[in-house]
Amino acid sequence: SASEIASLMPTCKAFYCYGVKDSIWNKHCKKLFPRSAKQGTYELFRNSVHSFLEIAETLDGILRFVNQKLTRHVLYKSVSIRASKKLEGYYKHPHRCEESTRYNLKHLKQRFLETTGSEMPEELYYIYSLFDGQESYGMVPGLFGTYRFYNVLTNLVFLTLEKAFSLYHYPLFPIAACDFSHLHLLIDLENNLRKGKGAVFFSTGISGTYLYISPCISEYLKCYYRKLKYEVIEVGDVLINSFEKNENSSDLTTEGIRIEASSLFVPHLSTLGQYLFVYQIRISANNPTKRWQLKYRTWHIQDEDGNEQEVLKQPGVVGLYPHIHSGCDPTVYESCTRISSTSGKMSGYFTFQNLDDPSETKDAPVGEFKLRLPEGSELVSRAHLP
Repeated sequence: SASEIASLMPTCKAFYCYGVKDSIWNKHCKKLFPRSAKQGTYELFRNSVHSFLEIAETLDGILRFVNQKLTRHVLYKSVSIRASKKLEGYYKHPHRCEESTRYNLKHLKQRFLETTGSEMPEELYYIYSLFDGQESYGMVPGLFGTYRFYNVLTNLVFLTLEKAFSLYHYPLFPIAACDFSHLHLLIDLENNLRKGKGAVFFSTGISGTYLYISPCISEYLKCYYRKLKYEVIEVGDVLINSFEKNENSSDLTTEGIRIEASSLFVPHLSTLGQYLFVYQIRISANNPTKRWQLKYRTWHIQDEDGNEQEVLKQPGVVGLYPHIHSGCDPTVYESCTRISSTSGKMSGYFTFQNLDDPSETKDAPVGEFKLRLPEGSELVSRAHLP
């Protein structure tokens, strides 16, 4: 077997020289890569094992981290319950889905080829050989993040293969989607968008356009895991908050009133010349000496072409007039703005009134935060699609 050969190779030079011969690995490679040549099969098999382990460790890291951070474990259970039969002892659950709902791995690539007309990317095969998406029961928090503003909810759920097949449109294969919108996380099976075979995209509402995110799904997962691990993305009590704390965010404190701001591009609700950004504001107490109530908001919004929008001293924030005093709970809200370019900036201030002396008011500035596409992303035309 492959594992027996690999275990013998480090024991002595003779076994190593024997183990690196392509002829030894031909039959193993044929199982994974039916069209592989007879030369270079040792390197091919070794690289495939490395890729598999890398994806397995990343997915496990994401799940373990989420399980530790979330106080309610619905998200973790929704993925771990869909673990492959080989992982059943590793991710233990008393109420497992029936094995019949999962695909036989021996026939997985053939079913993929019959459904899509394309060979299944190895990275995608490794992912689905470990987990068949998220179990869908009720409102399950998405593995790939959640955000909301007003009555809009975006919840990116890791798709089961059956669901992914039902949503598939050649040649972009969905791996995550939101039930409440047309936002899909997609893999380019045939390099039709000229970003490489296996490149990762978001769908958009911009005619003829996708949002390029990553060169491959393994890189996307590793980047996502790093953001979770280093708290760039916040994990709440129940779900993963898609807003990121990064160089585009701001954090200012004025006389004990702390205001944090971050933004997020909303691809599926953007149109050409009308790019939608949702922003999250967190107002909290940072040892204030007085008691305050928010009365008004003022915003200055500018796109990259210098076009400006202003919101001048409008009452409250999304209908709220939060109190800020020592020991109070933070106020967190989301709102949105549209600009005519793919980047811009926002700043402003909140006007507070002293609860004990109504004649005293204070303008607490909101530090400038950027409205930008995700780092490393770009809008790509689908004109090349067949």
